[in-house]
Amino acid sequence: VVKSGRIAKELNECAPVIQHAMDRVAKMPTPTDPDERATIIDLCSGFGYLGMFLAEMLDPAKVKLIALVDKQWPMFNAGVPKSHQINWDHVYG
Repeated sequence: VVKSGRIAKELNECAPVIQHAMDRVAKMPTPTDPDERATIIDLCSGFGYLGMFLAEMLDPAKVKLIALVDKQWPMFNAGVPKSHQINWDHVYG
């Protein structure tokens, strides 16, 4: 997952999306009910770099969840990932 220059490449590719998300979230009022916080869905997330960057940068008082969706991730409760799917063991090292 972490190859030389990979994180810099991923950050460069998703920087405009990060800026847009930060601008949008900054304009949102902080909800009084925590259940009314925003949910961000990262479609075609791949390994989830965008979601990881946003999770570190966005205000948790305004964002409740960042969901990663990609055909390479196994379906919810699918059990052991298939050989062509992303495996959590690769993410966690």
